[in-house]
Amino acid sequence: MKGKDGYLFFLRTSQVIIMACEAALQLYMLHVLTRLHEIEQLYGIRICMVISIVLFIMLIGIFLSCEHGNVITEKKAYTDITGIHNKVACEEKIAQLSACPDTYNVGVIMFDLNDLKKVNDRLGHEKGDALIDSFAGMLAQTADDNSFAARVGGDEFMMIVEHTTSAHIEHMLGRLNMSVSRYNLTNDVKISYASGYAISTRENYYIMDELTRMADVKMYDDKRRYKAEHRI
Repeated sequence: MKGKDGYLFFLRTSQVIIMACEAALQLYMLHVLTRLHEIEQLYGIRICMVISIVLFIMLIGIFLSCEHGNVITEKKAYTDITGIHNKVACEEKIAQLSACPDTYNVGVIMFDLNDLKKVNDRLGHEKGDALIDSFAGMLAQTADDNSFAARVGGDEFMMIVEHTTSAHIEHMLGRLNMSVSRYNLTNDVKISYASGYAISTRENYYIMDELTRMADVKMYDDKRRYKAEHRI
């Protein structure tokens, strides 16, 4: 089981186990309280209320711990190894926006690292992974409050930007390019990437699938230009 199905199976299984543990604990507490009531009736010892309060506090603590663990599990299911959102989270974001009344001023930017296979073949996968991690970090730093950055493939990334314009996206791409340039000044293995974006406006309205496809086409056009310029 791979991809989205694997993540969702892992998440749902964890939630079912947590719910089962909570139910078992509640049944056990009910049994304990029943026994304490019997003791109270037999010996006239009024300890039931005190112990009930203690057990109630323990139950609250365990419940909060389970909820915290559930949140962590869910976060891991939607987070890529690089620290940004993964493909599953990106698909859910797209579905969420697709369900909105409109997609006005939503932009999609696609990215693909250049020459990663050459880096892996010549210098090893550790160097390639370092490039992926570094680029993901720079993408996260470039994103603002209206942006959603995700890794959607081995060396493929996507950013969804809401309430945006062409000028806004060009500004973000300029910031990203400056970050990559600074990285390349101090590292022997350079980062190079192709990008392309599309925006849905009143004049040119697109649904999310169309936006993604158009941005992808423009990104591959950019990649072809790069390959043509760097052909040996």
